[in-house]
This record gives sequence, C-alpha cells and structure tokens, in this order.
Amino acid sequence: MRLIAFVTVALLAASAPALAQHENHAAPPSGRGQTKIWTATPMALGRPAGRAEAIAMTANMEVDTLAVIAPDGTRSDLSPENTQARIKPKSGNYHLVLAQGRAGGGMVNAVSAVYFSNPGPAPSKILSNPPAGLMLLPERLPREHSHFRSGDSVRFRLTADGNPLPGMPVQVETANGTHQKLSTDLDGWVKVSFPADFPPVDQRPEEGHGRPLTAGFVASARLNTGAEPRLASFAYAYGPNPLDKASPAFGAGFALLGMAFALPLILRRKPKGAA
Repeated sequence: MRLIAFVTVALLAASAPALAQHENHAAPPSGRGQTKIWTATPMALGRPAGRAEAIAMTANMEVDTLAVIAPDGTRSDLSPENTQARIKPKSGNYHLVLAQGRAGGGMVNAVSAVYFSNPGPAPSKILSNPPAGLMLLPERLPREHSHFRSGDSVRFRLTADGNPLPGMPVQVETANGTHQKLSTDLDGWVKVSFPADFPPVDQRPEEGHGRPLTAGFVASARLNTGAEPRLASFAYAYGPNPLDKASPAFGAGFALLGMAFALPLILRRKPKGAA
C-alpha cells in the first residue's frame, strides 16, 4: 500500500506543471516573463500588475492615442510614459487595450485584452460592437482562470466602422515561429486555430520554470484602399494543451498512471513454487 501511495503522489507531481498552465489567464501577448519582440507587426500589449492594475504597452508603432475600453463600452484615455501606461479599472473582467497610431506609412488600430479578477460584466458587448475604424476582434476571450490553448479554434471578425469586410487576407504569427495566411468569409469572419508549436522540453531560463508556459500571437489585416493604408491587429497569448500527447508532462503522468494500476497485480503474483 505504501508503494501505491508513493506512485499516486508521483503521478500528481508530474501532472502539476500541465495543470498549472490553466492559471495564466492574463499573461501579456509576449508570454509571462518574455520581453523579446518576435514580430514586426504593430501591437498593443497588456501586462497584469497586481490584482486590480495592469500596464498597457505598444510595439512596432508610433502611438497617437492609448486607451482602455471597459466591458460596458466606456473608453478611458491613458497618458503613456515611455510608451507605457498604468490601467486602474473601476470594474473587473476583461478590458480591451486600444492603441491608435502609425506604422509603415499607414494608420494602425492595435488591440489587446487584459483580465482583472474583480467582479465585472462579460466582455461580449465590447467584442460585438467594435470601435470605429479598421478592427480585428475575436468572437470570444478565454474563460476566467484559463487561456487560449493549442488546438483551440476561435473566430475573429474584420470590420471597418462596424461593417464586415469579406474576402480579406488575415495573417497570424506566433512567438514560436508559426505563420498562417487566412481569409475572411462573406460575413468578415476568419477562424484561427492555435498551433501545437511548443517545444517538447521547456526551453525557458531556469527562473521561468514553474510558471505557466505561454507564447504570444498576433492576428492582423491590412486594407490598402482609400487615401492611405490601414492595419488592424489583435495580440494576446496562448498556451500548450495539457492533454497534448506530445507534452512531456502528459507522457510522464500517463506512464505513472499505468504503473499505479499495474502495481497491485504485480504484488499479488505468487513466486514459483509457492503453495
């Protein structure tokens, strides 16, 4: 019985890293602990700074305005210092970070999301009623205490002043090196499937081990009609699927589970010659 208990404890310990991946529901698009910019696409970023605060940032763009949009649609303009601004929301749940500016000779609307644990309304209103201009927003955001995962499929909608744009190319990049080229349907929707592109071994520095593993992604679309080009992007993070058979934690846990079931049968076997 002591051996069985030991195997059970070992199984739980091996599974813990995979289970812990569910806890990172507010990581920055570059992944918690990462500062490297892995794309040239203009992005808005949001990084938690405690339970009730966050930091809004941008990358690869010159910012004209930086704002946060609450779940009820209320917009609050931020005053960035050194390309960053602190967010102190009045309510909880998801808020959108909206950066508007210029890059590559065109206008940019870059969006991200940041989650606050305090009570607040669902973000469905701000996702279904996009701000003016060219916007690319997801149909949904991860549930509380979760995040997008490899294998998940999420629809994004490309709009211009609220009107859907059909047949438009959309590009998706991940910090792990995956590139996807997609196209919107007749209603402006495009389905993004998050790839299983995490390495089988955690390659982060040792100080990052034990933290939930995430990587950034950015979806973007460019509209070249009109007086000048326009670009819309949405950046956030996704993580590996803990049930992915390529995951080392899954393999170790599965092996230990087999040992836990097999051990009682081994102990019951009688040696040869026993009465």
